[in-house]
Amino acid sequence: MKITSATWDCALVLALALPMAMPPAVRGQAAAEYRPHATQPDRWPTEAVRAAHGMVATDEQLGSQAGVEILKRGGNAVDAAVAVAFALAVVEPAAGNIGGGGFMLVRLADGRTKFLDYREVAPGKASRDMYIGSDGKLIPDGNIAGSVLGYRSVAVPGTVAGLALALRFTLRRRRPRASHSCSRRGIT
Repeated sequence: MKITSATWDCALVLALALPMAMPPAVRGQAAAEYRPHATQPDRWPTEAVRAAHGMVATDEQLGSQAGVEILKRGGNAVDAAVAVAFALAVVEPAAGNIGGGGFMLVRLADGRTKFLDYREVAPGKASRDMYIGSDGKLIPDGNIAGSVLGYRSVAVPGTVAGLALALRFTLRRRRPRASHSCSRRGIT
């Protein structure tokens, strides 16, 4: 079957027009900078904001609410940071979150500090020379080296393990209880 020019033109029009015809909920999540925010810059505080017991700030209201809820239930700053990280993984998945890695500097209640490095790591079978060809030069993958794009560029995420480690450093006898709505659904 030969595909005519008119068929290609029709397919192109559909490919371009169909996503615009779908409601936003079907198209997927827009990046945070493109979504409307409840608070506009002209209404932001002009002086530093202070809080007596703690503060949570993210660019996503639901992420901030998760951290505030943990603090209200008796959690500490690390508990709140971990809750925020997982909440942002849901409401702001394009920001990386659990598919990446990070750093955390924690000051414990007794004054000690801990620095956590939970960046991504190379896969177990990675080798020092996996990006070097037999000629001793970098293996190209199109116009970009294989270390940037393609199967060789994939790393093992460290975020989940790093956040779990942070919780271990600040482990208390009792963690904040899950909200009633979560408990009803079997989420603890």
